[in-house]
Amino acid sequence: MPTVVKRTMTNKKTGHSTVVVFARAIGRNDESVDVTTLADAASMVCDMRTLVLIGSQSTRKIEAADGRAWVYTPRSARGE
Repeated sequence: MPTVVKRTMTNKKTGHSTVVVFARAIGRNDESVDVTTLADAASMVCDMRTLVLIGSQSTRKIEAADGRAWVYTPRSARGE
């Protein structure tokens, strides 16, 4: 993982349960989307083809019946 991404995650002033999304090669055959927490994010693969989304304290992960993860932040979180 690039140093600047690690530093950003380390400096983030939220809890270790903050949701983090790693979306790699979106729209390509080797596309992958991994949803994890800030505490476990350092072990994830991240390169120039990866979009990293760090949620707020209000961001939630929901497991769908088909096994996919949905991530959302309620509108009420705008004031954070």
